[in-house]
Amino acid sequence: MQYHEEGDLDKLLLENRNLSFDEKGSILRQILLGLEFLHEQHPKGIIHRDLKPKNIMMARNHNKYVPKITDFGISQWIGSGKRQVSEIGGTLLSFFHDSPERIQGGKNSNIRRNTDLWSFGVIAYQALTGELPFNTGGLPIRKEVGRQEVSRQITKGNLPDGINRIEQPWQGLIRRCLEKDPEKRIQSARECLELIG
Repeated sequence: MQYHEEGDLDKLLLENRNLSFDEKGSILRQILLGLEFLHEQHPKGIIHRDLKPKNIMMARNHNKYVPKITDFGISQWIGSGKRQVSEIGGTLLSFFHDSPERIQGGKNSNIRRNTDLWSFGVIAYQALTGELPFNTGGLPIRKEVGRQEVSRQITKGNLPDGINRIEQPWQGLIRRCLEKDPEKRIQSARECLELIG
């Protein structure tokens, strides 16, 4: 895999807290463009299924950050129900970005494009507030009780008060991405891009 000196988005968000609102917006917009390509323009259509900051490598081009979506280990073709590999459970870092349907339905759940948009909503919230929207409530994530608390928050679908600190149109977009019902959730990356203008 190509080496990216800037590391991944997780590292960038943790180490470079001086990113401007415009820089964060540019990174998030480019991630949406990447998802639009995967979902709509790729010949077979791909659902990533493991979108998180650790799987977004950061490059620099003319002093601007350019995100690169990586790690398609558990991706699947749209409409096929077939995954690239069998799923044996996510990592602890993936857990915070899992959609309600993945948590409730396990590996046999009906995964759609907007499962990736849920994960994008978590990433956008994290990028714009500096914290995760769903957390362990102080319980250890490595213990079942911590994972159960994150699952409870995700499947309940209530957003923390931090959402109100996010400027529009991002706040509205994140709210639509983090809709627990996939039928009511925003349906495409193109709609997301139109919403933020």
